[in-house]
Amino acid sequence: MNAIIYQNTKTALPGWVNTVHQTQQRGYAYETDSHFVHLYGTDSNLQIISIGLTATETKGGTLEDWAVRIFGAQDILNRLYIRLDTQ
Repeated sequence: MNAIIYQNTKTALPGWVNTVHQTQQRGYAYETDSHFVHLYGTDSNLQIISIGLTATETKGGTLEDWAVRIFGAQDILNRLYIRLDTQ
């Protein structure tokens, strides 16, 4: 699974308050076979993922392009390669 980490600079999700990124400055995103998934997180000494603040969208384009368009992603870190064992 490919994932990226970035700084959120905007919130452009339909039906969401457009200021979420002000308190949840860190973004974590990955893609499945059919969807992009974004998790908000804090950007303090201890970076905490806020699992209750999760957004998904049907894939279209690249994961990076989606993160920039919807979350204003900046300072995107190189792709991370995550292995999830299901056993």
